[in-house]
Amino acid sequence: MSDMFFNIEDGFAEAVLRGLRKGFLGDSNYQLLKSCKDLKEFKTVLMETDYAEFIKDYSEQDTTSLKVLLKRKLSDEIDYIQANCGADLQKFIQIIRHEYMIDNIINIIEGSKNRTNKDIIAARSEPLGFLPEISGLINLEEVRKLDELYEDVLIDTEVGFYFSQFLDETLASTETKNVQTIQNFLQELKPEKIKNSLKKIWLEYFYNYCKTLNYTTSSMMEELLSFEADCKAIQIVYNSLGNESNQFQEAERKKTLPMFGNILY
Repeated sequence: MSDMFFNIEDGFAEAVLRGLRKGFLGDSNYQLLKSCKDLKEFKTVLMETDYAEFIKDYSEQDTTSLKVLLKRKLSDEIDYIQANCGADLQKFIQIIRHEYMIDNIINIIEGSKNRTNKDIIAARSEPLGFLPEISGLINLEEVRKLDELYEDVLIDTEVGFYFSQFLDETLASTETKNVQTIQNFLQELKPEKIKNSLKKIWLEYFYNYCKTLNYTTSSMMEELLSFEADCKAIQIVYNSLGNESNQFQEAERKKTLPMFGNILY
């Protein structure tokens, strides 16, 4: 009887995903793209793929706008799959998207600190990490109001959990934790360091969440996330090799390294 209800919640989403997989670019597509001399030829090659519907009206001459269109295709497909699957798979996909939400928040924080033009900030945003709570802040005036951004991130967004944990860990010895204290603290940190800390918390949360799932999913995700943790550890260590080595730096580096994986620092 159990076979009658097999994949009853996610069967349609799986069928859609298998169909989309057929549209993945293959070696022949990449070879043609590598030989393109300009964006016009690049578009011509893509018009013979599943990207055709998304770039048919593309006529600009910059790679940034083209990249946004190509990423929008992936985002729309993920949106459709997520809307047509069961609650458990919806949550699983949403946790995956949290990584891109973190990227978008760091993008806005970095743009805020550097007074970057709103169009550049918007172009750097990941469609998969769309956050309606902060999308309105991407304009030239509001993006400078960092206290509003931090308050929105901490309170209103679904990735506020990662920020709260990050601030709890780093401001544990601080007696007063108001918006002004948080703003001053984040102003002193490099956006890359904030992102590394948030990604560490996200990876560990995702890893622990996957342990609660069925054996097949849990074992596969444990391997995938361990690989992701290893890549993150190598990147963090590599980026810090040019700095002067001391005990303080090593202690700070350990704070951003995931607590699982095949490479343990």
